[in-house]
Amino acid sequence: MKFSTFKKGFFITLILITFLLTLVVGCATGEKTGVENGKTPETPQPINLSFAHFFPDVHIMSQEIVDGWGKAIEEATDGLVTVTNYPGETLLKADKTYEGVVEGVADIGLSFFSYNRGRFPLMEAVELPGIQYNNATVAALAGMEFAQIMDPEELKDTKLLMVGTSGPVHALTKGTQVKTLEDMKGLELQTTGISAMAAEALGAIPVAMPMSETYEALSRGVIKGSIGPVEALEGFKLADEIDYVTITKFIYSGLYYVTMNKQKWESLPPEIQTIIEKTSDEFHKSTLAGIFDVMNKQAYEYSLENGVEFSILSDSEAERWIERLLPIQEDYLSTDDGLPRKEALELAKELAEKYNSQHEPTPY
Repeated sequence: MKFSTFKKGFFITLILITFLLTLVVGCATGEKTGVENGKTPETPQPINLSFAHFFPDVHIMSQEIVDGWGKAIEEATDGLVTVTNYPGETLLKADKTYEGVVEGVADIGLSFFSYNRGRFPLMEAVELPGIQYNNATVAALAGMEFAQIMDPEELKDTKLLMVGTSGPVHALTKGTQVKTLEDMKGLELQTTGISAMAAEALGAIPVAMPMSETYEALSRGVIKGSIGPVEALEGFKLADEIDYVTITKFIYSGLYYVTMNKQKWESLPPEIQTIIEKTSDEFHKSTLAGIFDVMNKQAYEYSLENGVEFSILSDSEAERWIERLLPIQEDYLSTDDGLPRKEALELAKELAEKYNSQHEPTPY
């Protein structure tokens, strides 16, 4: 009995000594014992981000941009961050998207700046009539760099991730081919936002109307055309009604944003923020900046097959049009609100020139 008790005590003592030696060796060699500074290391928690926009789920913007960016983020974070796509205004209306992101209704939102006229006065400088962009890629790269350089106060209530564009808009007409300013006089054209000011300056009659209603208005003879991108000829089937397209790279190029709720952004671990910034920058350059050029090219080919005739203004005629549009820039500069509007307009023109020199003009 005594021997048995001694033997049991001996083995218990041996086990304790072995355990203590393991702790000492572990600390000395830097090996983790499962406890650091009295705390158990935390396993990173999965992060899901809601992404709201107005494009239908079957649209290339939903599939290639929203889903594409989400996949890129998921891969870059090894699956830690996932993105849920809320298309077709299922979470936020197009004109309520930015404020919805500010308020946290959605973590991320995509919409056009022009849907909230006056809300983004400095970003508006990039869109002003009279500034020529060779294609959508040029306008998107210029818009993104503009936002980074100007860092406008109007965008600081969210975390801006990317800036894109629908590319230049043109005169899409039914029955009348536009070759000169005189041909524009009196034409009832579908417009939105800034394009309405441009149409009026060029002698046309602007008719405020969403693109979704344009096809029916054309078929009923309510309007004679549209100031819009080539993409609309296929995306909204306008090629069935439109006969002519006059390419004008200087009327207007609408910008859209991809931005994140500021509180959500600040709640992310620093390493995740770094990954999202890096991935977004790469995705912007490789995919988003040129996505509307892809759509415009498809629509251009589709329209040619459907008998739509494309033409380009002569250099002298284009100058006449631009002269008519310049007062819109002057009005922009005359607004006295304390903002660096002159600096903004000068930068927008410099960036347009910079990126135009790097990208050849497209026929659309």
